[in-house]
Amino acid sequence: MTSQKQRLRASATKTTTTIRSKTPPWNTRLRELANQCLFTQALSLFRQMLRSGSAPNGFTFPFVLKSCASLSLRFAGAAWLTMQNEENGFVG
Repeated sequence: MTSQKQRLRASATKTTTTIRSKTPPWNTRLRELANQCLFTQALSLFRQMLRSGSAPNGFTFPFVLKSCASLSLRFAGAAWLTMQNEENGFVG
């Protein structure tokens, strides 16, 4: 019985690690693009991230919103933020 619990715990840990490690590489690249003022590329990468099935997290939002604001896409940024708040429960 103990070995079964250990296997289940190991499996759960591996799954959790996989899910957690899925978004940060996207965030790192989004940050690089936003900091280099490559806002169109940052938004394009963000769309790729969403299409790939990766979910944004709290670190994703500042880079996407910065890109939207810098491209004068205030309404798109606000609409996206509202949608994400409703879907994911993020509160700013």
